[in-house]
Amino acid sequence: MGGICGFIGRYGLSQEKLQEMSSQFMHRGPHGHGEVVCQLDEYYAGMASRWLNIRNLPDRCGQPMQSPDGRVSVVFDGEIYNYAQIREEITGYTFQTDCDTEVIVAAYLKWGMGFVKRLNGMFAIALLDRKKNTLYLIRDRMGIKPLYYYVDENGDVLFSSEIKSFFVCAAFQKGVNAEIVGNYLHHMYITGADTIYQNVRKVQKGHVLELCNGEITEHEYWGIAKIYNQVSKNKAEDYEEAKSRLKDLLKESISARLLKNGATGCFLSGGYDSSLIAAIAQEVSSEPIHTYCAGFYEENLNEAEDARRIADHLGTKHTERYIETDEAVKTIEELPQYFEEPMADWAMIPTMILASQMREDVAAAFTGVGGDELFVGGLEIYSKLRQAQQKKKIGELLYWLRKVPVIKNSSMWDKMPLIYKIASEDLNKEIKTQIGVKGYTDCIEKLLFKKGRSLYFEWESRYHADDYAVIRALLDLDTYTSDYELIKEDRATMQFGLERRCPFLDKNVMEYVFSLPKEYKVDGIMGRRIVRDVVREYIPDELLDRPKKGFNISVDDYLRGPLKEQLIDLTDRSFLVSQGIFNADETINFIKAYLQTGDQGSWSGKNYSKIVYPYFVFQQWYYHYIHK
Repeated sequence: MGGICGFIGRYGLSQEKLQEMSSQFMHRGPHGHGEVVCQLDEYYAGMASRWLNIRNLPDRCGQPMQSPDGRVSVVFDGEIYNYAQIREEITGYTFQTDCDTEVIVAAYLKWGMGFVKRLNGMFAIALLDRKKNTLYLIRDRMGIKPLYYYVDENGDVLFSSEIKSFFVCAAFQKGVNAEIVGNYLHHMYITGADTIYQNVRKVQKGHVLELCNGEITEHEYWGIAKIYNQVSKNKAEDYEEAKSRLKDLLKESISARLLKNGATGCFLSGGYDSSLIAAIAQEVSSEPIHTYCAGFYEENLNEAEDARRIADHLGTKHTERYIETDEAVKTIEELPQYFEEPMADWAMIPTMILASQMREDVAAAFTGVGGDELFVGGLEIYSKLRQAQQKKKIGELLYWLRKVPVIKNSSMWDKMPLIYKIASEDLNKEIKTQIGVKGYTDCIEKLLFKKGRSLYFEWESRYHADDYAVIRALLDLDTYTSDYELIKEDRATMQFGLERRCPFLDKNVMEYVFSLPKEYKVDGIMGRRIVRDVVREYIPDELLDRPKKGFNISVDDYLRGPLKEQLIDLTDRSFLVSQGIFNADETINFIKAYLQTGDQGSWSGKNYSKIVYPYFVFQQWYYHYIHK
């Protein structure tokens, strides 16, 4: 595992250039590198790898790895957790190593590209078949491992685990995809296959990209909507049997992801998801696992004490890392070095600081990513809104409407029109444009020259579910989890050579959870029903039943405090005019209104930090990668 990059096209790159490309992400793989370049009739192809050897594999497991006849070459970032089982199914191939990379080579030779459906793991794979003159780019089912590609004006293709590898190539033209800025401001990250750069795209999760003779063909081998629509029709087990089955699947998933030759860590916030992962990891591990929690000096944000009590109950080796203001500001200032695209969530700050601490003790760590979305956590409000509307219970409807984020954050004068609008129209349709940051559409359109739009809800019809909370959860799993959470975690951990593991996103776990009925996940107004009941087998109620705070930091205190001068500098009129993306007059007035107290003129009425911080991060990124 580590990072990969390469090319295919009529104009080749040297082995030295490939090494320069891979050196841009040396932090992903400091333990070795390898390159290969070859000719495919009229085309050239090459691939390179940087190796993070946390399993102490011998040098013969290095990459690129070739088949015995030289037909196939593979570079690969990630880990195949069921490679031993796949290896047993392969006959007629003489293995030279005991590593998962060679199993990929052998499995492709036996089953062709259909082999990818057999893999259970996290992976970004580049596979070159000289016989077919074809390069395949393959990404795991949830996009746990990143993989990008760039198509130049001649149709030649570069690919890499990180976009910054492209910057050292003469063929790469660095331009901003201005049409996607609105999408970014809506979500605080960029959804779908697009990136912030022109002509750079993500290899989509669960897809294979086939590059042959200048043509690019894309195939989906696994998709959330397709699998959910299939397995959700299955007859459900008894609830007690479902609890037992889920626990067994999580044990298998976590056992497969435990390091066999060293300690494994776990991010522990003290919430249900991370607590369940920590509890099962402690149960199946032969030695105590290491758990870590970020602490904050602001009591309303701090959950370090809660996490410590759970760690003490489980018997883990626990570490608390309190976040100082100075180091948080320093990390924010360094973000463009780690993230080649703007991503605006304050939670990445403590995640990065914590990851740096964790790498001193462990080489791999579990996270609870995906738990919210799989088990419909935090989205029950939308089911309650629909039920109240259908039953015409006005008092109940008003009660739940006041909990919608955009209404809760509005001024008294704005609350009633919003409540009336949502309550009087089709709820599912209207609530979609009024959820959280998505309720700031008017603000975003005033700031931008090119009117952005949220692509988030165009996928809704994919999911055959009756309940809007379930649809929202699937939508978040398809977008937020894959396009933000996993990319954030990858950058925040791999910067320090820490490999994170995601037990909830195991293929078998996800497909089983998709098959469970809604009532196994949502109990009244609370989600995660089955998770809450399973985790209670390990941890008593008094340690669990409390409001979740999460890894977070107070945004406004920083933007109006130590980051204020930077925010003002990034709103300089000449800078905005030369940039040509934001309306200078509107943007300057917007930032002034945000920073001042009292009457804010036409920009009064909302907490605009959900727009200001994404704006700040975007401009910080733009200055670092484009303006300079």
